[in-house]
Amino acid sequence: MDVLKSYYNKPLLNLESNDLILSEGFDIDADGTMLISLKEKSDFMSKYNTSHRLLKVYMQTGNTEGTKHELAKLYYMYVIIENYYVHNKKKPLIATNYESNKKEALKAKAFILNDFTNSLKWILTKEPDFNFDKYFQDTPYNQDVIKLTTEHIKGIKKFIMALVK
Repeated sequence: MDVLKSYYNKPLLNLESNDLILSEGFDIDADGTMLISLKEKSDFMSKYNTSHRLLKVYMQTGNTEGTKHELAKLYYMYVIIENYYVHNKKKPLIATNYESNKKEALKAKAFILNDFTNSLKWILTKEPDFNFDKYFQDTPYNQDVIKLTTEHIKGIKKFIMALVK
């Protein structure tokens, strides 16, 4: 990713999408920029349960790094639920099981928030100077959309055409 970033001299990751959602995970804005979402929008309870079990073990064994990682994962799930199911005014034109996924996501949100709060308190007792926001910025959970501008798409097209010839 760093190679592409330096080649185009523009960041490929962008969290903003204010235009039409065509389907879950794929957007095109008014400028023709393609946005491919890397975030998952379903099965939150299963992912929460895995994180919950890991958090219990990590906290019992004093593993602060593992706890921080799971904390970032929980926050990531919380942000997805908030952005996609709570505050999103645009429903996908093509979405399978949107309403049932929304119901499951909102159920998981309460559990996620509870574990997030308890885990953050636990970490702060171990490391009072811990800055979650700074930690989260350095995790892979902070980058959830790949932005492909029309210039990127043209470059990809040229590359594919060269391969085909």
